[in-house]
Amino acid sequence: MKVSIITVCHNQLQHTKRFIASLKRYTPQEPIAWELIAVDSGCTDETVEFLRGTADIVHSIDAKTEKSVNIGWIRGINLGLEWIKKTKDIQPDIIIFANNDVVLDSPGWLERLCKHFDNPTVGAVGPTSNYVIGRQNITCNMPHITEEDTRTIVGFFFSVRREVVDQIGQLEENFDKYVPEESEEVRARLKLGGADDLDYSKRIREAGFKLVIARDVFVWHAGSKTFMEVVGQEGYDKQWKTADLAYERKWGPGSRAECFDIPAVRHALGLPMRGNHPNWLFSKALVHLQKPPGWNMIEARRSMVDQARNHIVDLALKHGIDYLLFLDDDHTFPPDLWYRLISHQKDVVGALCFRRIEPFGPCLFRWETSKENGNLMVYDRPELIGKGLQKVDGIGFGAVLVKMEVFKKLGPPPWFKFSEVGEDLHFCDLCAQNGIEVYCDTSAIAPHINDDGIEVTEKTFYQYHQAKTAKV
Repeated sequence: MKVSIITVCHNQLQHTKRFIASLKRYTPQEPIAWELIAVDSGCTDETVEFLRGTADIVHSIDAKTEKSVNIGWIRGINLGLEWIKKTKDIQPDIIIFANNDVVLDSPGWLERLCKHFDNPTVGAVGPTSNYVIGRQNITCNMPHITEEDTRTIVGFFFSVRREVVDQIGQLEENFDKYVPEESEEVRARLKLGGADDLDYSKRIREAGFKLVIARDVFVWHAGSKTFMEVVGQEGYDKQWKTADLAYERKWGPGSRAECFDIPAVRHALGLPMRGNHPNWLFSKALVHLQKPPGWNMIEARRSMVDQARNHIVDLALKHGIDYLLFLDDDHTFPPDLWYRLISHQKDVVGALCFRRIEPFGPCLFRWETSKENGNLMVYDRPELIGKGLQKVDGIGFGAVLVKMEVFKKLGPPPWFKFSEVGEDLHFCDLCAQNGIEVYCDTSAIAPHINDDGIEVTEKTFYQYHQAKTAKV
């Protein structure tokens, strides 16, 4: 894989030096080859001389304007794209538009960023940062979540698949035509930047590609240093208002708000309670469970467990829940379980539980139909313990996250029904019949609380079988 990084420089030498130093420090040429293309946009300080001194990694491009004339971010990036297309026999796989006031701060950032392009439907990826609007802000990060769909990638560090650039073209340079009533000075500033990232994100989505936030990549951003130097605070505020107006006139009323108006994913906790007073160990684990923003809780008390689960699902569907986490009140679980299960991005995924009674077998199963009588034969899968995420035929429902779309695919209730193998395996069998895969994170343990108040774990299972073997 090869990556081309384009940056545009208009003075601000101290930031350019810091950016390139961080790039050299944290970005070796293996396993991903990269290059930096720096466009001189009318620099009047010592930036050009500095860039010439870093020719080992930097291709310096003269915008060929009169000295001190700032051609702006948009034209600068497009010059970089034109240079790549004309001069490169081997075209890059990924192109990154990078502000010169950013800093890379960790090894492996480029590998992690490019990993998100493994999905061929992903057209562009943006990192998290300290200085950025929308959900790319680092404060929106959640444990175990490394990727999140978005509608807009902010342009301070915009990575895009080269095939996407070939398909949709360069950045829009003529936003000024959408605001003819503005002064020539204000319209000229739109060529510096403002609506380009919103527009490019929109065009990528219109072409049928996804945009994602790489939550496992952080890029420090000083923030608008060149803009502020050129236009000042008053001009800066006017710049964004005019850019938003130009964008709306191009894409229609309400289009600007849609850029960052991403419907929140709605999560709910489903508790099929056996009574009014759950085990204190369960209550303690529930208190310490890390919960996603805006989470809800749905309880079903004093009913048969299959009826309770069906009732919870029915309420979750009525309230527009997207993901439902079932937790049985005779289990405990690690604080990060909810986020860990979310991170797997599976339709059905659960933690590993063990039976409360001897022989304490793991509640993850494979099954096959008996050739003799046609009955469903269920077998434990102890060999999968501790093997991470595993596809299985069935799991116990002590702690299981289900995407609500699953229930819509399965048709009308009951989704859970008592049978010779239990209501949870009945559900898993129903999933299999409808082509829905079931997974277990065998490294995430949700201990089962037995009648003596003891948490049954993999240690309990192994100790029991070691004792049995020793007796033999």
